[in-house]
Amino acid sequence: MLHYELHVAALMKDDELRSIASQVIKPWMFSDPIALKLYGSLTKLKVYDWLYVQAGMSDGLSDAEMNAIKAMLDGVPSPLSHDHREQATVAINEFIRKQTLAFVIRKINIEGYKDEIFHLARDVQVVPTLNGHAYNFSDPAHIQRAQQAMFGAGTGRIIKSSFDLVNSSIVVGGYCGGMLVMLVGPPGAGKSTFLVDDGLWALLQGYKVLHIYLGDMNPYDALVRYTAAYCGVDQKAVYLNATQFQTQQVSDILSRLRVVVYGYYEASADQLASYARLLYASWPFDMVIVDYDENISPVNVESLYESGGYTYGTLKTLAENLAVPVLVACQPKVQYWSADSMPLEAAAESSRKQHIIDMMISFSRPNRRSGGGTLEITKNRRGPEGYRSRVRFDMNVARIVQTTEDDYQRLLSVK
Repeated sequence: MLHYELHVAALMKDDELRSIASQVIKPWMFSDPIALKLYGSLTKLKVYDWLYVQAGMSDGLSDAEMNAIKAMLDGVPSPLSHDHREQATVAINEFIRKQTLAFVIRKINIEGYKDEIFHLARDVQVVPTLNGHAYNFSDPAHIQRAQQAMFGAGTGRIIKSSFDLVNSSIVVGGYCGGMLVMLVGPPGAGKSTFLVDDGLWALLQGYKVLHIYLGDMNPYDALVRYTAAYCGVDQKAVYLNATQFQTQQVSDILSRLRVVVYGYYEASADQLASYARLLYASWPFDMVIVDYDENISPVNVESLYESGGYTYGTLKTLAENLAVPVLVACQPKVQYWSADSMPLEAAAESSRKQHIIDMMISFSRPNRRSGGGTLEITKNRRGPEGYRSRVRFDMNVARIVQTTEDDYQRLLSVK
């Protein structure tokens, strides 16, 4: 099942949105037969009725697939609020444009026009919503709008990192809306663990988190890591039987988490952003985590420099549009894999990333067999740069904690 298309179809649960969108969404726009079937079932309704949808879709689908569809529909409020309907409308419009352009590209197979059509499709896909507004700061309403652009609908949503170094380095004391944070570290250094720790920390503060994995993880891996980190138990025990750790308290925490998994190069940055907007329309989250950028499908395989800039520009636009922080993992260039410190230019593939991001947090781990490393603030648009802290890795329980210099040196000496 394609998450992106299913969410478009599921939004048809809303009676008002369905009456309008069903006039412009065409069946050929769906490539996923299950999404098409759901869309067809919903658009036949005058008033939403799950029993009718179930009767029309159950033939040929497993109980697990039907349960997943019901859970997705249950996650769509009915009716949608005004703000959620606006977000859904933007996401549906993007879906219509993309599917129409993709159809044109498939149909037109004249060699001389391929590049021109590709660039046209790329440029049309993103709809900026923050441009073109001139702020007058003598007007309290404009001040409030500027606050909302950073902090979201509430004027004070600061999401604390699990690391004091990060919080103390940001002028507002934690992650805020619109921030694009790049986490850079060599393979096996602990980037994914850092992201799970900060995702869990956000959940513990009562916030909702969308965690997107690309390439080398599956949903069960995510469940194991979050459960092990929260419960403080060895990941091996959770892998063998995750259900024994799913107490009511753990379930309450994980109810604020949504995990999406894509394969290598299965999704482009535009597709990730569109899916996030669709989900936000029915389940407004507070943070997005992307693990990791190298597995996002490039928009131009001939130029990683251009592709990297476009990917990060798209993620930055998403962060600003939804007023949420976006954290994304990135590999450094090979020559920095064993370095004790990483400069801004260490991030792989494209220097354009470095100009777009608001913050770069680097992980150094000279001896990956040891449990010690260094966390450093390499770039910071809203606070000081260059501060660093020694950290201790406990990968068995998916945790990283700040530690002392003496403990770090002792960890490095372990063979």
